Amino acid sequence: MGEVIDVDFDALDQLADRLQSIKTMLENTKADRIADPGVFGDDKVSGAVHDFVDNWSQGRSRIIKELDQIVTVVRGAAKGYRETERGLNDNLSQTAAGAGGSAGPSSPAP
Repeated sequence: MGEVIDVDFDALDQLADRLQSIKTMLENTKADRIADPGVFGDDKVSGAVHDFVDNWSQGRSRIIKELDQIVTVVRGAAKGYRETERGLNDNLSQTAAGAGGSAGPSSPAP
């Protein structure tokens, strides 16, 4: 007999929700809050912070795009597994109904 695959649909949904939450937090983060040049005084420090903020903004944008793709894939996987499971259950029910309503071994006649 084949191997059993057990997929936790709810865990996939929770993962997608958590990733979506992280994505939303990143979208709402304002990186320029720390970029006030007057706070750092020295031009070299201010320039380094400015460079960091620019790089972080670009990196954050890439992370947001990738998280969006991952959320889509995880939600699609959960949906696909659910539909497959539903289809298998429906098939099993139809097969059982066609065989006299019993999916298990037949019991001996009295």
